[in-house]
Amino acid sequence: MYFSPFVLECPQQQCPPCRDDSLEELEASLNPDYFFRINRKYLAHINTLEKILTLTNGKIRVELKNCKDEDVFISQSRIAAFKEWLKH
Repeated sequence: MYFSPFVLECPQQQCPPCRDDSLEELEASLNPDYFFRINRKYLAHINTLEKILTLTNGKIRVELKNCKDEDVFISQSRIAAFKEWLKH
């Protein structure tokens, strides 16, 4: 598991003890006004969003500060919630 000040990355193939349910537990303990579960691998603080790109196929890609992964996509099932979260 990798922690930066505002981004949590959990590569499941490299970190077997870090399961989806443990990220769910962490997500539940964080303030949802500031943190969003981007996908299975990432939880991010609002201040880590550098760029939000809407692609032609309807997918959303985000660029995050302190994140080495360039292809961070919002899960299809979370897109509507992400857009609503950004309005706060």
